[in-house]
Amino acid sequence: MRKTWHDKYLTRKKPAIEITKHKFADMPAGTKMVISTPAEIEKEVRKVPEGCELCMAELRDHIARKHHVQQACPITTGIFLRIASEAAIEDIIAGQKIDDVMPFWRIVKPDSTIGKKLACGQDFISQMRRLEGIPT
Repeated sequence: MRKTWHDKYLTRKKPAIEITKHKFADMPAGTKMVISTPAEIEKEVRKVPEGCELCMAELRDHIARKHHVQQACPITTGIFLRIASEAAIEDIIAGQKIDDVMPFWRIVKPDSTIGKKLACGQDFISQMRRLEGIPT
């Protein structure tokens, strides 16, 4: 049986701190970085006030500061944002109120790599951003 997004959400339980051995993404070798979790990503996204947005770089900065490291891993932050977003979409499909799910549209832009992949579709993200007065 295929894992649900909620199953994937629960897979990683604790953040991990690592030091890059080689240049990695936008980080030089020797960078102290945190590999977060979907739950931690959700907590940070839920802090973004209605009508406001946060870009991925700002999200990564918030998480890095929380762990007193230089960077948050760009790859896993994106992966975990998608997992948490898809879990929120599963909740919406199951009947949960929009106000009770993680407001991923405050981070995910419709035309972003993640936005293009989400099960809800780009139109849903655009609609939610418009309802909150966030540019699409």
